[in-house]
Formats: sequence, structure tokens, C-alpha cells
Amino acid sequence: MSNLKKFEPLQAQAIELYASDPSLSKKEVAAVIKVDVRTLSKWMSNPDFLDNLYKRYMEISGKELPGVVQSMINEAKSGNVQAGRLVLE
Repeated sequence: MSNLKKFEPLQAQAIELYASDPSLSKKEVAAVIKVDVRTLSKWMSNPDFLDNLYKRYMEISGKELPGVVQSMINEAKSGNVQAGRLVLE
């Protein structure tokens, strides 16, 4: 897990939320963790915050990758030429 211990609890919670669902807006994340959107924007201007957010996202999404590859292989086996090309690339 990325080094979230160095962040305040609300900052760590924001990182977890964004890493789990990058489609969330700043307004949505701010509402969940109960901070002002400007506070969240300030945190997001910190390169260390963003670096840890990226690392955590990669940890979470990396667990999904084998399933995605397997699905592409299954599609290729069923005749989906585009899936086959993607698997081979």
C-alpha cells in the first residue's frame, strides 16, 4: 500500500476515494469527506498528494488487470478479431 500514513486522515480518505473511483468529481469527494472543495483543490495541487494518489490507483487497478486480460483472451477465442489483436499487442 502507498504511504498514506504521512497524510492527515481526511487526505488519506480522499486518496482512497479517488483511487477507487477516478470518475468522482471534487465536489463529490469533498462532500463524502466533509471538507470544502477549495481544501480538496489545495491538497490536489500538492505533487506528493498526487503521487500517492497515482500509486494507490495503480495498486487498486493492478488487481483488476488479470481479469481484463482473461476476458480479452476469451473474446479472442470466441472469434473477436479486435480482442485477439489487443491480446497480441
